[in-house]
Order: sequence, then structure tokens, then C-alpha cells
Amino acid sequence: MTAPWSQIILGELDDEVPPTRNMLAAIPDEHLSWQPHEKSWPLSHLAGHMANVLKWQVFVLQFPEFDLASAPPPDTESVGDSAATLAIFDDNVAALREALDAATDAQLEETWTLRHGENVLFSRARQAVIRSTGVRHLIHHRGQLSLYLRQLNVSVPSTYGPTADTPPPGHLRG
Repeated sequence: MTAPWSQIILGELDDEVPPTRNMLAAIPDEHLSWQPHEKSWPLSHLAGHMANVLKWQVFVLQFPEFDLASAPPPDTESVGDSAATLAIFDDNVAALREALDAATDAQLEETWTLRHGENVLFSRARQAVIRSTGVRHLIHHRGQLSLYLRQLNVSVPSTYGPTADTPPPGHLRG
């Protein structure tokens, strides 16, 4: 028998939340206004967006759709220093875990829609939305953040394996 959708998604969160939190924790407060390019977000905005990506997923579970024309996206801007960013991220992770614990497969298989007025941007099963615009979206921005940190000469935490700053156990530098 296949595991319930909520357990599949929670397993994905178990894999992706710790390295994301470590990456957010590495952000130096003195560089929050830095941006790698004029077209890029400032570091504080990227961190704030990452802290709140999972908040969106709670809305996916609570409502059948979201209309960008009638309401602004929830909390996507800068949230403050590193400690504030981590606190918001932790709160949003906890809220999503709680919402997923209460969700049934039937709810997670229902269609959810993102629209802008009459223009439907997409309609998909809730479980697919949470996994794409939540978990994978978080992974995408974590990759961006790792490049920001590298360009700032900040030690980049490991994600799926060691980085140049975190050699594998037993590896000798020399």
C-alpha cells in the first residue's frame, strides 16, 4: 500500500528543511542589503521569501484557490535579521506540519487553483502544488542562497553532501 500523501510530503520536508535552515542560519546580518546583481533580490528579500515559502502551502490546504488580483501574496518581503528569519521559517514549518498532519488524501488530491482575476495561472492537485511551489521552490531558492553566500565569501553549509567549506568526514585538506 502506498503511504498517505501527507506522509510523503512530510518525508520530503524532513529531507529539505534542515539544510535550508542551515543555509538561512549562515546569512551574515551585515550583508542583508547586498545583492549579486541589479536584477537580483537583496539578500534580505531572498531570505524573507524563503522563510515564508511554506506559509503559502498552508493556504493551499485551507482554501480552494488564491486570487492574486484580490489579495497580495502573503509575506514575501524581507523579515529582518537572521534570528527573525529563522524564527519565521521555523513557525511556518511547524504550521505546515500541523496542517499536513490534519490533511486527508482526499483533501490533498482535490484541485487547487492560482489565479489572477479571470486568468487561471494553474490548477493542480493540492499535493502537487505543495510539492512544486513549496518543497521544490524552497530547494530552488536554497541554491540561489548558496551562490549569494559563496560570493560573499561566507562558508556554505552542506546540503546533499559536502561543500568546499565542509569536506567529507576523514578528508584531509592540504
